[in-house]
Amino acid sequence: MFFLIKPYQKLILYPRAKYVPVIRHPELQTEDKTSWSFPNSRNLYGLHKAKDAIRESGIAIIFEGAKSVMLAHQYGHSYSVATHTYGAHLNHISMLIECGAKEIVLAFDRQYQDEKGKQYELYEHKTKELAKKIGTHCKISRITAHNDEINYKDAPIDCGEQIFNDLFNSRELLTDSMEIKKAEPADGKIPKGTKKEPDIKEMNKYVKTIYRTI
Repeated sequence: MFFLIKPYQKLILYPRAKYVPVIRHPELQTEDKTSWSFPNSRNLYGLHKAKDAIRESGIAIIFEGAKSVMLAHQYGHSYSVATHTYGAHLNHISMLIECGAKEIVLAFDRQYQDEKGKQYELYEHKTKELAKKIGTHCKISRITAHNDEINYKDAPIDCGEQIFNDLFNSRELLTDSMEIKKAEPADGKIPKGTKKEPDIKEMNKYVKTIYRTI
């Protein structure tokens, strides 16, 4: 996903930039300078390189940072992407499902010092609530260092290939695979209580509308 800002506030988009790369915030503008914001919820770092591996393996790993993705690709986990934030948006999940992900692995940084405080409660909430929302669409698992394999604030891959492979192989499944259902059955009807997957074509129409207004 590439973009190029030219003088006079012109935004030049490359054809493969399917999702909004930048949004202008008028309240942040001054007479001599324009401020721009990068919407994390509509971008995944490394997706253009990971999409083929995601389709082949059916697995997608979500890290927080770009450095983790680079290391993961070096270690053979070429189905890795990053959100550049602590967590994942439903847009991110939709993009990965569109690429063919059957299992999404949450590999967030260790944002807690122990498993008793509020920091761990927040981690539990972020991962389990996400699994609850999208568990009918695909498997959701997470990489957690219960035995202090990594340090506070570390990404799961920061301590080397072997430790990450061990954590990856022992990842926790947050959804019951027996309960996973297709988002839309063959008859075209959506079961009660099941949300329809976002229509990517409709999303793109919305994005183009935004571009025309900024």
